[in-house]
Amino acid sequence: METEQWKQAKELKMKYFVSEPVDTFLHFDKADFSRWGTTVRDLVKIKETAQQSPTFNVFSMALAGFEEEEEMIDTFGDEYAEDDDSLAWFFRTPNPDKALVLFYYREQQMIKIATLAMKTVTDSNLSLSD
Repeated sequence: METEQWKQAKELKMKYFVSEPVDTFLHFDKADFSRWGTTVRDLVKIKETAQQSPTFNVFSMALAGFEEEEEMIDTFGDEYAEDDDSLAWFFRTPNPDKALVLFYYREQQMIKIATLAMKTVTDSNLSLSD
């Protein structure tokens, strides 16, 4: 996965599980894949990279055997939106017109991190974190 073509790619869609380090995938603006062994530390790396990237769009990742929900809440804070099957955190970005959302879908054991218009967040009175 270290070819020049891989490094230059901006979108990724894979339907099988991988175990490569999460850093291998951080250059993608849009990614959809499944990964073994994901930790909260990995999710923090993804969030921080996405927050700083002016071209980031969406990152979806199935989490095989993820058992760190409590640590995720401790790490990202207790200011989150919740429904029956998911948690969502909203974060500021350097771009004042955009926010970042991190969804964790419990039953599916999946995360989705995406950019959205700041107006969507402020119109819904959602809490923003840094």
